[in-house]
Amino acid sequence: LSQPTFVMEVDVQYNQEIFNEISLSHAPVFLMIPPTTSNKKPKIKTLYKKLPDKFRLNAHNNIGIDDLTKFLARHTKQEVELVEIIDTNVLLGYFVFFCIGATGLYYKGDKVYKLREYTLPYFVVSIAMFIWLMGGGMYNIIRGTSFSGNGNGLSAFFHPSNGTQYAAGGFIVGCLHFGVGGMIILLNTWALRNPQNDVPKRKSYRELKTPLQVLKELKPSPGLCLVGATVLWYNLVMVYTMKNPSYRLGFVRA
Repeated sequence: LSQPTFVMEVDVQYNQEIFNEISLSHAPVFLMIPPTTSNKKPKIKTLYKKLPDKFRLNAHNNIGIDDLTKFLARHTKQEVELVEIIDTNVLLGYFVFFCIGATGLYYKGDKVYKLREYTLPYFVVSIAMFIWLMGGGMYNIIRGTSFSGNGNGLSAFFHPSNGTQYAAGGFIVGCLHFGVGGMIILLNTWALRNPQNDVPKRKSYRELKTPLQVLKELKPSPGLCLVGATVLWYNLVMVYTMKNPSYRLGFVRA
């Protein structure tokens, strides 16, 4: 190119410090930095905030080589040729991994299906995955967030910024989502049960029961589930409102 042009690729895999500093929520991002009259080296965070949108290209929009070429040519006014380099080793590794998985399912698929018979471990793993996903588990990995902050009370679990979070706060949000969903499921299940089937049989003697047996024999209460779901939902929207006051407890602003 005949004129100085700088392109900065911000990818979490190689530039996690930059990624966190400018509070990006996706990657990679291509930035065209136009020439300036000042010789001072600007801070990356300040530069990113002042950079107009026309100089940004977000790769999360499924762009291709042609889109990136047009983006560079539009600002440099010159023809740019890009070459896409494919890492064949990575592709080969994915292909081998897929073949091993497909072969295992073909020969041992019936045994894999029998894992569903272990209902309790299967149920526990499903709950853990749900809480991890709803709590932003992948976000924590990508952004390298800390488990908690240095503040006191809720500030130690919930990051003050709306654009990021602590892992502890995400876990709490995931548990609240699971609690609300579980209460609604129990509400529908118990509301549709026939109360005549829940009439206990009378016994001539008093049987000692463990606390777990007492909990199992509690009468279904759809109303109690509704109250529990409402309380958990209120705490959930309180967290969102604390992070972003414009959320206004879930009410739409007129």
